[in-house]
Amino acid sequence: MKREVERDLTAAQAMENTTLRQRNQTAILSVLFTMLFRVVKSPTGKSNEVLTATLGGLAKFAHFINIDFFADLVNALHDLTAADDESSALTPLQSVHVVRTVFTLLDGQGSSLNIDPHRFYLLLEKSIPEFDASTKDPDVVFPAILDTLDAALLRRRKTLTKPRVAAFLRVLVKSSLAAPTPAAAAFLLTCKTLLHAHPWAMAYLLEAEEESAGPISVIGTPRTEGASGWDLARLRSSPCEEVQLLANHLSAGCPITGPNTLPGTLGKLSPLDLFQSMSQKVS
Repeated sequence: MKREVERDLTAAQAMENTTLRQRNQTAILSVLFTMLFRVVKSPTGKSNEVLTATLGGLAKFAHFINIDFFADLVNALHDLTAADDESSALTPLQSVHVVRTVFTLLDGQGSSLNIDPHRFYLLLEKSIPEFDASTKDPDVVFPAILDTLDAALLRRRKTLTKPRVAAFLRVLVKSSLAAPTPAAAAFLLTCKTLLHAHPWAMAYLLEAEEESAGPISVIGTPRTEGASGWDLARLRSSPCEEVQLLANHLSAGCPITGPNTLPGTLGKLSPLDLFQSMSQKVS
């Protein structure tokens, strides 16, 4: 009898501690998001570092935001991306954080909101080519990009339009040429996932274009040269084994059997897992 009473008391105390912890977490998040929202709504006078940290925090914890604030926050982020003068324009990393936040909000509860993500897709397409092997803090920046690609493209891959799929395939392959090898491999693995959902896009990816030709772009103006079979040919000559394997796999049409299939370990990794695994080897 005594042991049963002690068990019941322990269980009751654990439940009380859990409830108290949840209440404290809710209060802390409320204060945190109030601070972050204030910076986003009044960015004037805030340093780039403060705005970057704020947008990064929103992107990381967006899934905790109450749905009642979704529309207001998305509108504020939309206003941030619509800066008229260069001095108030977002940096590429800030843009990535904005896009990740928006698509995290639109996933799950936010799917019922009447919000057009078009501007944010354009922003992401424009931002990705800005990152390359000289990017500072690559172990922080490229995971943020890959998380954003996952939220904006991979989780929504079945609902993407044809022009959008073609545009991002070309941007990702083209960006792989300039990115550090872990990021290049992760970009190509992202392309593989998109192609599995949209096999028709292989023709766009492998289309050999003249270097001066404009891309198929959802932006409407050619900010980036179109990626093509020529780019994949260059990636097949990469000194990095993973990049070579992925480039050959894409060039062969993503086969599931034969010499250009991916090794089991490589094919089963997510782009972020691949990036982190390769980064550890490099370091």
